[in-house]
Amino acid sequence: MCFLVNLPILADKFLHHKYLLPNIFANYFTVNNAIYSYNTRERENLHLNSVSKNYGKITVKYKASTLWNQLPSSRKNFFC
Repeated sequence: MCFLVNLPILADKFLHHKYLLPNIFANYFTVNNAIYSYNTRERENLHLNSVSKNYGKITVKYKASTLWNQLPSSRKNFFC
């Protein structure tokens, strides 16, 4: 359970404080605005890659992106 609390912090560091992360995380996540050339409501969220199996949904990348995207905007700014 404690592990799940740290996943949004990982996403926040990726988005706002990359210098605090090891280099292996430099391209770990993709932000939606880097994919779409037009503005969408989800442009500030992390992109969720489609997964074909249930074990894909328990990966760190998928879980962290899902938890980050579920946070309200006020909480996303709280981490900064």
